[in-house]
Amino acid sequence: QPKLAPQFLRLLSSRNLEELELGIAIQESDFASEVQELFEEISAFSLLRNLRLLGQTSNPGDDPPNYDIRPLLRLQHLRVFSVALFGLRSSIVNETISDLARAWPNLEEFTYDQNIFPPIIPTALSLDAVRMFLQYFPKLRHLELDLDATKVPPLSPNIVSRRAVDLMLTDSLIEHESFGGVAE
Repeated sequence: QPKLAPQFLRLLSSRNLEELELGIAIQESDFASEVQELFEEISAFSLLRNLRLLGQTSNPGDDPPNYDIRPLLRLQHLRVFSVALFGLRSSIVNETISDLARAWPNLEEFTYDQNIFPPIIPTALSLDAVRMFLQYFPKLRHLELDLDATKVPPLSPNIVSRRAVDLMLTDSLIEHESFGGVAE
């Protein structure tokens, strides 16, 4: 019952919700529009600090649709962003990381996952995304991404972070020749 989640959120009498953990399973091919409707509803909870959303479609198809996280940029108090929507592509690309940083200056945990089973859905994030997250999010302690690490950018000593951050690159495209560059 995918439409139940947005309906349920609309029925909540208080908009002072600080934590939201939600799991959805959608059978139809309209997964992306359902997610967009859900994001619009979630964005009304302006005091939200922790968002954990897990979703999956049983029929992603050969060319999974995109979803757009821009409605969630209204959540200026966000400290935890954990979105795993298996079977969809995200609008998160390297160029949008600075927008995320402006919207969520106190972010401590960022998890973005779109792959659960092969084949791996290619993501628009590259290894540069890791450096950008470390540069733009000074409070970040945990970073979990699906990214394309097949091309290793040159290492810039000005952007290397010395603070401890848990880094997980599960289900990322990493070629054997890139292991050394990924580790740097």
